[in-house]
Amino acid sequence: MRLWVVGMMGTGKTTVGRLVAGRVGAQFFDTDELVEQAANATIAEIWDRLGEPGFRAMEAEAILEVSTIPNAVIASGGGAVVHAGNRSVMKSSGLVVWLRAPTQVALDRMPMTVERPLLAGGGVQVLDRIWEERRGLYEEVADHALDTEGYSPEEVAESTVGLWNR
Repeated sequence: MRLWVVGMMGTGKTTVGRLVAGRVGAQFFDTDELVEQAANATIAEIWDRLGEPGFRAMEAEAILEVSTIPNAVIASGGGAVVHAGNRSVMKSSGLVVWLRAPTQVALDRMPMTVERPLLAGGGVQVLDRIWEERRGLYEEVADHALDTEGYSPEEVAESTVGLWNR
């Protein structure tokens, strides 16, 4: 079994993904972390050096790489769904769960210590615009959607484990 966790930044993909992996005895991967490791740089540094196209190319490589690992839970970057190839890989290689939260809730959850290149200078307005651009892509790729507002990461993980066990 392979489970992909997708959604906007701040929806809890990494937190929930780690919890699910621990509960089902699977390996956990975060594609943003894989890209940072491959580049030996932070996402913000990668964006500065290579721009969004360079980052997205590295992200696609990471997604393809983990798509063949059995018994894995994979948290994708929030923008991974922008490329049709990534959506195709996710759909064809596992179950895709979309975590949703209102943009202000997602923004409030983001640690201020993490640089988010796409949010530079915009906050909730930028996040709202990104949400509008990506909502249909999340709907397209997702097998299931789970709202995270008002639920603890543990509760969302339990719901996700239920999907894993179907």
